[in-house]
Amino acid sequence: MCFLQEELDWTTYVLYGFVPRIGGFLVEPECYGEISPTTRPFEWIDDNTPPEIALNLRRVFENRKRAAKTNKLVRLLEDRNFKRPWLGRQGVYGSGTTTYKERGTQALREWLLNRLEGYFFGGERMLIAAPRQSAANPSSEGDSTGGLPTAATGDGLAAIRAHWPAGQQPALVSTNQLAAVVETDADFLRVAEIYSGGPGFSVSKLVRELVEAESVPFLPFQRYKDTGLRKRQDWEHVWELQREEDKFDAQIDPLKKELEDLVKRLSKDGDAPDAPKWEARKGAVGDQIRVLNEDKAREIGTIPVPPKYTSGDFKKSHWWKLCGKLDVPKERWIVYPGAERDGDPSPVIAWAGWDHLQQAKALASYYVDASTNLGWTSEKLQPLLAGVADLVPWLKQWHNDFDPEVTSGLGDYFAGFLDEEARKQGTTVETLNQLRLGGIV
Repeated sequence: MCFLQEELDWTTYVLYGFVPRIGGFLVEPECYGEISPTTRPFEWIDDNTPPEIALNLRRVFENRKRAAKTNKLVRLLEDRNFKRPWLGRQGVYGSGTTTYKERGTQALREWLLNRLEGYFFGGERMLIAAPRQSAANPSSEGDSTGGLPTAATGDGLAAIRAHWPAGQQPALVSTNQLAAVVETDADFLRVAEIYSGGPGFSVSKLVRELVEAESVPFLPFQRYKDTGLRKRQDWEHVWELQREEDKFDAQIDPLKKELEDLVKRLSKDGDAPDAPKWEARKGAVGDQIRVLNEDKAREIGTIPVPPKYTSGDFKKSHWWKLCGKLDVPKERWIVYPGAERDGDPSPVIAWAGWDHLQQAKALASYYVDASTNLGWTSEKLQPLLAGVADLVPWLKQWHNDFDPEVTSGLGDYFAGFLDEEARKQGTTVETLNQLRLGGIV
């Protein structure tokens, strides 16, 4: 393929008139063969023809080398920036080259990560069925003995989820607890052995490394530098304005719909006995819409565009890769620094696939257990409450429908829970918000 690509390049140069058609720049079909990517003329260190070039190709390749030195158009094109490197799968101009072995390792890693997500409540939706693959050849079909098992294997995962807390409902767990689950999964252990290069690997260490590389801390001050925290503050201001705008729109949109219906009714039955009543209602509704729009413009104004994050705004480079310039969550897990239990120093995590309400329930449950049964100090408990404070605006926005069990909206319920627990810990919600934003509020 490398040889054919080279011939295509030079045939194109001939067709465009960059080099003469009769000039010894093209290889005769009977001489077609194969070459190494490093023996192409533009790769030569000097004018000396590499000895591995076949005799029937030497003259043509030497002509190409000379043309690349003397012809400005050819010299521009015969450059590494415009030539395919033939070093494996590649991105633009070969900037993303990977070897076959690297692709195999990445496929194994993806399988392990997907499998870990599958242990969590609701995580089965992340497991996409795929053809079984050979462990020695990840790109080809394998058999039941040498193949890479499909990550979506359902029977074993259902049994695993039934026997650990985070598989039954959203719950914070440690990576050591997750590793204990892994120890019961023969499929995971078999693939992990291939990924690790052989037996004897530490399951707890492997699980922790996999999870930490795909996790982001739950509090803003833990993941952002000062510049990022200020941008986060700008983002939160924009979100609050958008929520206020939504409240106005929730009043305006039904009125607009009613106004449209009235206009249609008057257009169709303008002579009906109730037409004067409809006309009067149309004017009243129009006035209501006008007043609400004026109030919205006065109280909210134009919502600014928040600043984009950069790599320098994050405390760790892989958090930037997971969050990006708009901080759109792409992590697989949330990590809770400082929430480790005595006797288990491994990171405490939650699955990032849970919605805000599920995350809040898991975090609040962990907080209650720590405050009631573990005797944690207020200093250690407050960051957990700050995490609840971080979720409350989203709970009020998306999960505030009336819940008969708590006789209120769940967003309001958690706001009340936060306020009460803050008092118990000798602090306030305002102080907790200062804590989560690193004190810049």
